[in-house]
Amino acid sequence: MRAMGRIGTAGRALLCGAALLAARGRPATLAAQAADTVAFASPRGAYVWMKGTVVSTAHSVAGVVAHRLERARPGGPWEKVADVSAVRDARSFFGRLDTATRRAVVRALGQKDEAAAWDYIVRNPGADSLAAILGNDDVRLALGIYGLDPSPRDGETWRYRVSDVDADGAVSRPVVSNAVSFPARASFDPVRVAESLGADSVVVLRWYVGDVGTRAKTVEIWRRAGRSGDFEEVDSVAVSILAADSLLARSEDRDVTPGAMYQYYAVPRDLFFNRGAPSDTVTVYTVPMVGAALPDSIEARGVDTLGIVVTWRVTDPDRIRTVQLFRSLSQDTGYVQIAELPPTAGRFVDAQVTPMTMYYYRLGMTGLRGEVSPRTAAVFGFFRSALAPAPPLAVHADTTAVGFRIAWTPAGDVDLAGYRVYRTDAPVDTLTDSTALRLVSALLPPADTVFVDSAAGAGRQYTWAVRAVSPGGIESGYSNPASASRTAATAFAPPSGVSGYADARGVALAWADMAGSDPLVSGYVVLREDAHGGAGPGAAAGSGADAQGGSAWDTLTARPLGRLENGYRDTTAVRGSWRYAVMAERVDGTRSAPSASVRVSRKPAPPPPPPGFRVRADSAGIVLAWDPMADSAARVRVYRYERGGRPARVAEVGAAELEYVDRDARPGHRYWYYMATVSGGLEGPRSEERTIRR
Repeated sequence: MRAMGRIGTAGRALLCGAALLAARGRPATLAAQAADTVAFASPRGAYVWMKGTVVSTAHSVAGVVAHRLERARPGGPWEKVADVSAVRDARSFFGRLDTATRRAVVRALGQKDEAAAWDYIVRNPGADSLAAILGNDDVRLALGIYGLDPSPRDGETWRYRVSDVDADGAVSRPVVSNAVSFPARASFDPVRVAESLGADSVVVLRWYVGDVGTRAKTVEIWRRAGRSGDFEEVDSVAVSILAADSLLARSEDRDVTPGAMYQYYAVPRDLFFNRGAPSDTVTVYTVPMVGAALPDSIEARGVDTLGIVVTWRVTDPDRIRTVQLFRSLSQDTGYVQIAELPPTAGRFVDAQVTPMTMYYYRLGMTGLRGEVSPRTAAVFGFFRSALAPAPPLAVHADTTAVGFRIAWTPAGDVDLAGYRVYRTDAPVDTLTDSTALRLVSALLPPADTVFVDSAAGAGRQYTWAVRAVSPGGIESGYSNPASASRTAATAFAPPSGVSGYADARGVALAWADMAGSDPLVSGYVVLREDAHGGAGPGAAAGSGADAQGGSAWDTLTARPLGRLENGYRDTTAVRGSWRYAVMAERVDGTRSAPSASVRVSRKPAPPPPPPGFRVRADSAGIVLAWDPMADSAARVRVYRYERGGRPARVAEVGAAELEYVDRDARPGHRYWYYMATVSGGLEGPRSEERTIRR
């Protein structure tokens, strides 16, 4: 049986029970072995029991800070392999584990979080207290409970010696292991299927694992769809000890299609990754969706004052339980269920829609046993409301240094496209129904309730009115008229002492308080432009353009700050170099010229390395994998080297791929790997190294 291409391991067995360890923290040994400690052969090398105590330079136990691991051929001299100790802190320990394992460690130790779990490990360094978490390879090695000698080759036999090392480097109390030969040999009882169940959306398998020879600790589950093609690994589950002579492993496969056939087999594996012979193949059929036809005659149409009405027909309502309605703004993705209806409904009014927006709908069904059907093809609906919105309220006009300030209050319509401002040269007391008003603004956003009319000159009285505009383009009636006239405004001094700096939360600005020196100042307006633009804001305050260089300035404060607010934080400046200026505003709405500008640069923090970095070897090469990252658009750079060589970048892949296969790794060679994340052209710090032999 040939197996190709793993598609991911759903679970790594962490809790293997107290059967992993004998009493007082010593591993179980064969009766024929006469050794003080135990070594095990595996595909990854030799695992050696390091006296069962978590020690490190940060947390010594009885003066011991490490355990020295040595090896010798039969009759040969001892040679040092390594000084083995635990990682120094919680960050280093949990940084070696993937997300699922980190959660399992905290839960198995009965602690509330990772910090408490690490504190428990430090206070209880004996293997007896930590037996519940030692079934995981990364945990064992990070805690120094086992040492790993990755260098033995096939045909070699070694014995290992473990000694205590104190803080001064003195070595004492050596113990010697059994002899270990390579390659590893493991004798498992055959794995057999105890039970198989195929439902509409899940396949449940129970595997009987015998208790003769080497006891299996985990079982790999392999699957293929149909009767041909390659098998792929879909899960790795722990063996449960139900009784002295009954070992079972239970797996669930939820990545299945109703009405399909799947074949499975299982491979036993011991605590040190030695694999046994595969089981016989079992065939399982998933239960198809009840044979009712999908809804047809589906339509979605906009109805004025209602919304979008979706209609359909169900040909056999007695064979289904409910009809499910899904909606999205995209034809292919993003569907969310918005209703679950009786099979006889046939109609649904979707009132939670925005006018002038395209919506897509699909329907599905649930069967009498809760089965879920496929979904229908998408239909689209468009709601165009013919209702006119209410006109704005309380419109008033004031003079400013650069023109007239028109302000209003929304009438309460939730869905608006915005506002339009109209003007006439006639005084308000001369207006009639036939007076023509000229449009003087573009369509203003719904959030804007202020418009500065800088085109109206001085020495004349003007009248303005405002109309609300619906998403369907329907305008309201005119608001109440507002009239004003102005003479030349008196200029006043801009704010002084503007300064700024960047920190982790954005750009912080400050300037001299003007409330004491100018009692008419009512607030401040903050301006910003890209520092690669012009020389500064122009004399025409509020115009949005630099009169000298023509560069565009953005107004950051939608409404002026208060008179006592002489500081502002810009949280939208993500990275780059920016120039800021501040204008003062008086109680009559007039504004000063912009202040002298200040330039502030903000550099992004380097991206963290990929989490959960791990490696494994398979027939295609060396597989490097990592957990999902917050920045899925980032890139991951892979670096590799051999002993004595210089690291070189071998690949750069998208972070969302979660896996890279190094197909250039040569069989029989040992490699070291590390990774780094690249985001926005900036490469972050490198990850911890992982080593493996292909």
